[in-house]
Amino acid sequence: MPEVVYAYGLNESIAHGYLKDADPIAFENVKNEEFLKVVITKFWERYGGQTYEGLMPKLAIFAATVEEATKTVRPAVEKILSELDIPLSSILVNTGDTTVTKDEDIRNFRNLDVQGTEGSQKQFIILVEKGREGWNCRSLLGIALFRSPNKYNEILHDILIPTIFHALNSVEAVRHSDDVEITLLKAPKDAGYYVFSGKEGLVITKEHNNFTPAEILKSFHADTYCFDSEPEKECFLQYISSPLVKEVYFTGMFTSDQGDLSIQYYDPESGRIRKYYPDFLAKMTDASYQLIEVKGDNMIDDPVVKAKQIAAEEMATASEMHYLMYAGSKLMKENVLDCPNQYFQKTII
Repeated sequence: MPEVVYAYGLNESIAHGYLKDADPIAFENVKNEEFLKVVITKFWERYGGQTYEGLMPKLAIFAATVEEATKTVRPAVEKILSELDIPLSSILVNTGDTTVTKDEDIRNFRNLDVQGTEGSQKQFIILVEKGREGWNCRSLLGIALFRSPNKYNEILHDILIPTIFHALNSVEAVRHSDDVEITLLKAPKDAGYYVFSGKEGLVITKEHNNFTPAEILKSFHADTYCFDSEPEKECFLQYISSPLVKEVYFTGMFTSDQGDLSIQYYDPESGRIRKYYPDFLAKMTDASYQLIEVKGDNMIDDPVVKAKQIAAEEMATASEMHYLMYAGSKLMKENVLDCPNQYFQKTII
């Protein structure tokens, strides 16, 4: 099934040879001939003279405009190929401009992976707005982006786009609340159990030697918890042993397919709405609830972590809950429940 990916992770797919492994190389200045020379030379040193499944390896070179492709990129590529003694007939240009790209070029582009065709002999593919989403070229083994990054993305996303949006649209916020029962852990669909892996020292089972029967009753909606870090494990041990805590559950190891506890947030890096899974849910003896996140000290100010925090605080406030974010160093130095009232003053500890 060379063109089908079904419930198969990227790492496994790459490791087993179903997907190509990426070896990205960054350059300070890509708008010059030297960039193309380095890329083409490296490509030829690695793949020149070889075939893969009977096909010659291809290098896609993306230009920003038709003029750039024809007047800058192609002459530079021809010069470099001549220096490397590579036939210029191996170049194919596909720009969408009929004065540059002819019917024969389109046919060759479609036949890049068809053995025995003229298209399969093309190896250096210069593209403008082509070969993007949905392009499946099995013999493509390299990509060169002959373009500099869009420098003012933050201004676009943070100022221009919101300003234009609000100028064209009127936004009215309405809050509506419903009582919803959520399931912290769903029954597995295809088996009687879930499979997780974790470091030996970060795994705690229901039969932990130090737990009392009363403590066991406080937790373990799964019989095993696999923590990501020592501070996460320490947080759990502090909560399960505290007389202030009635119930505590480690929820960070489960995804939406396994449990309902998640928070939607806007990811500032991808520009998408994503789901965030807090590390713990605790019910205190005073009947209040806490959503708890444990983060390394170096991650507290990370933009994505901040976005998750803002969304979680909004949801927690609307649900009459408390959202707490503990710094890992704090948990490893002291018991955070010794003075619990101070933690409702602020959410980063």
